[in-house]
Amino acid sequence: MIRLGKSDEDFQELFRTQHQRVRRMLQGMTGNAAVAEELTQESFLKAWKGLAYFGLRSSLKTWVYQVALNTGRDWLRSHKNMAPLTEVEAAAAVVKTPEQQAIQEALLGLKEDVRELLVLHYYEGLDLKEISAVLKIPVGTVKSRLFTAKGLLREDLLNKGFDV
Repeated sequence: MIRLGKSDEDFQELFRTQHQRVRRMLQGMTGNAAVAEELTQESFLKAWKGLAYFGLRSSLKTWVYQVALNTGRDWLRSHKNMAPLTEVEAAAAVVKTPEQQAIQEALLGLKEDVRELLVLHYYEGLDLKEISAVLKIPVGTVKSRLFTAKGLLREDLLNKGFDV
């Protein structure tokens, strides 16, 4: 159980329970493992500094995702014109099959808000209610946007010759 005090143990517990999830989400958003790790650390520093403002309106897990999501969004905005991943960076992402590579490329080709939904649902396994809390939109909107996002991803993969 994570207490809301500001001790080293509290921070270590928060980091231990949420680090992998946050990093995986940020890697899905950015497509870059090194950037995701850096943003994860930045997210946890922001979360730790802002822990006093956590108002218990959502779960701590949801709140940490919100902090990380905003950190990732800020990074994406400031790196809009960044060149695509180099071959070395792409290889470091440890994509095992052509299908996984195609999914990753298709995901990175989607608009940021569409990609966020897919990453939160499929990479992180959040349910519709949790995604609603993270993105601060109604569950019905999450359901509708997720349906549209899956269609866009499916269309892209079909255009690349994959049977989905």
